Amino acid sequence: MKEDLPPLELWIQDIQSYLYKIVNVPLGKAGFKFDKYNYSFERKYKKNTQDFGFLFVNQFPVNYRVNFMLQIRNKKVKEAKTAFFHSLNRDDFKLNSLAILLRDFGEPVSEPGKKDFIIFGNKELFDAAESISKILQYEAIPLCDQLSDLNDLDTFYDTRNGWSVTNYNIDNIISELIIARLNRKRNFQKVYEQIADKLQKKDSIRKIDTDASLIAERCYQFILKKY
Repeated sequence: MKEDLPPLELWIQDIQSYLYKIVNVPLGKAGFKFDKYNYSFERKYKKNTQDFGFLFVNQFPVNYRVNFMLQIRNKKVKEAKTAFFHSLNRDDFKLNSLAILLRDFGEPVSEPGKKDFIIFGNKELFDAAESISKILQYEAIPLCDQLSDLNDLDTFYDTRNGWSVTNYNIDNIISELIIARLNRKRNFQKVYEQIADKLQKKDSIRKIDTDASLIAERCYQFILKKY
């Protein structure tokens, strides 16, 4: 016999409407403008564009899930990534310079292994909105204020050694390589070797074969020659 699930008290529109009322306050004060069609908040901050995109998953009648991702884009990085992806004849990568998921901020949002806020009714919605608002005010927006240009992005990756590989985000891995090369303050060869070593160990532990190491190698060779 299946476990009885609590009845859903809300529609997805209720969740979106309430969350907007809560997060628009800190994001609006920080200069982010709301795009209702994409349910995202964006601002131009010096030489970077910053965007908080919210994801709502409708699993009616079981539950709803809410998540968000911070993306930061830099024009120079975008141009280099576009050129690299064109050389691969691929268009399935993102052109951001940095992507940070909800799970990378604050406390775990639910039981281990979960990445989203899970909502059944008003209680979970109020708790999720409050948690997201705190993350935005005390972590995410202050971090955005520190990331205004290419050098700031390079510092972010440098001070979080191995972070792009730990999160296994190939877009961030490519971005880190490109940013290190364009900013020219870190040893590009050393940055690549550290990433390649961590990727090899990561795949070995997971006991799976991916194309992440190959893509990183091709990016390294491409950037080395072109920039």
